[in-house]
Amino acid sequence: LIYVVVLDIDGNHSVKVVSYDGEWRVVRSIALDYEPIRVYIDRDRARLIILDYEGGVGVYDLETYEQRFFRKLDSIGFFGMIDTIVANRDRSAYYTSVVSQNFLLLDAETFDTLFVRRLGVPTIGLDYDPETNQVYAAATLTRSILVLDGDTLDLKKRIKTGTTVRELYIDRSRKLIIVAGYTDGLISFYDLRTHGLRARVFIGKLARTIHIEQRSGRVFASSSCGLYEVLVDRLLAEGVRE
Repeated sequence: LIYVVVLDIDGNHSVKVVSYDGEWRVVRSIALDYEPIRVYIDRDRARLIILDYEGGVGVYDLETYEQRFFRKLDSIGFFGMIDTIVANRDRSAYYTSVVSQNFLLLDAETFDTLFVRRLGVPTIGLDYDPETNQVYAAATLTRSILVLDGDTLDLKKRIKTGTTVRELYIDRSRKLIIVAGYTDGLISFYDLRTHGLRARVFIGKLARTIHIEQRSGRVFASSSCGLYEVLVDRLLAEGVRE
């Protein structure tokens, strides 16, 4: 199944549940009275988590798609919009990026705010490395990646990128941080340990979505120009080209 966020011009927002078993077909539509931004599958708790642009979280049963509860978050700051959640090491909480000056740690069961760290800049994409207990967050406006301590959320380092980083994912097999530059259309690859730039490729303006298929290692990215498979190993062999 694929869960597709649908933003409707008339306000009939939904998440479409699409089956690709034999043929592509919409098997369910989850009607929403809020504007969704992302969908997450939580198999441990048999639920779907749908984030609301305006700082809410909808939790739905994974089998019936009935809503269990909807929670408006506090502590997101003025005009704050949540964007991404990533589970911590024991999956008891979620690191949460916010388009405001705050960064949150949320309880995984109730979505209560456990901790607020004022970073001073909005963050969007993020991922977590359990081996080093470090959180990597895309600070789009400052063209940098913030490296946070997984326990305290203290800022440990800023990785200057020179690109408007928006999406951010860790390629665990290659030990890479992969980021998409939204306005400049660059997909960049940073070494997870040294934080040095390993490779970069242009895929078109408004680069946004990245998907890493962790088993095969295939990497896909999209922009205003289309959907691409990025040949990561070839790019790494070529290195950074001026």
